[in-house]
Amino acid sequence: MAFDVAPLVDELLAPLERKLSPEIARLFADWELSPETEARMDDLGDKANDGKLTSEEDAELRAFILLCERLSILKLKSELLLRQSGSAA
Repeated sequence: MAFDVAPLVDELLAPLERKLSPEIARLFADWELSPETEARMDDLGDKANDGKLTSEEDAELRAFILLCERLSILKLKSELLLRQSGSAA
């Protein structure tokens, strides 16, 4: 059985979410994946669709997806905080 990284990611990001200041919110609101990371995720997604992922690639793709989901939530919360505080991008 594979290690479930989700609780660890949640634990690592929780303090940032609890202490979301406008300065930290701005960092998350501006966050984007690098072109290289996007390309890697696309490659892994294509291989997954073709049923050709190795177990290591599957774990890598799942970790990417999990982290991107969590960071996307922080990004949305950050954008909301910035709008509410009048500091929207």
